[in-house]
Amino acid sequence: MAGQLLIGKAIIPAAGAGSRMGYLSNILPKCMYPVADKPIIHRVVDNARMMGVEEFIVITHFKEKIIHDYFEKVLAPDYKIKVTFIHQDKLSGLADAIALGEKMIDEPFAVILGDDFTMAADFNGLLRSFAAHENAVVVEGIVHETHRRSLMETCCVERSAEGCILRIEEKPAEPFAQCRGTGFYLFRPEVFARIHATPVTSTRHEREITETIKLLAREGRAYAEFIRGINLNINSFDDLLQAWNTFAHLQSFLAAAKACKD
Repeated sequence: MAGQLLIGKAIIPAAGAGSRMGYLSNILPKCMYPVADKPIIHRVVDNARMMGVEEFIVITHFKEKIIHDYFEKVLAPDYKIKVTFIHQDKLSGLADAIALGEKMIDEPFAVILGDDFTMAADFNGLLRSFAAHENAVVVEGIVHETHRRSLMETCCVERSAEGCILRIEEKPAEPFAQCRGTGFYLFRPEVFARIHATPVTSTRHEREITETIKLLAREGRAYAEFIRGINLNINSFDDLLQAWNTFAHLQSFLAAAKACKD
């Protein structure tokens, strides 16, 4: 693909339990919640492979054997991908989870959260932005978001016309833009030094990747680019139901479009 970088490696942080999901959180890690015929993490791998990823570093903790088994019995044989699992002893934040892959990374790489639900996506803009901004240490995938509550519960991003991140906040009390960060990031290996320099938050006592991106934004080395497609944040049963319904509607639409074409 001209003007783009193909990404060969991806880190998938998949250590969380999804504690707001009731009984499901007692039997499955969040990334294994089903949406139609596949768990969420299967769709994460599908999206990563669209960007060229063939090697995965999966960070696990809660009910990790379920994740291991799915990769080893389903994904690795079907897709012929290489998978390495790393156990995260303490759930001390997303930045710390990403840093666990440092010794295995010496090239540009992707980070895709294990519970990210993105459908019918086109990542070409993200890849082009990453290739075009050679000074960028990170390009974060974003989507337009008009729902104030969603911005308050996730990540709010303000960017310049050129895509440079001007402001970014995790769970802001007052949203300041209509751009929501997703679970997609492209990084250059320099990010690891910035992660080690990122202070632990005073509220959650965790090392958050959003705080690392703030450091990079001050240096003019953090960008955000829109992902074309459907992106949903799944944190509750209602969110999971919405994902199921969205998937069903999309499949119906695609089937109808194919019928008209035929």
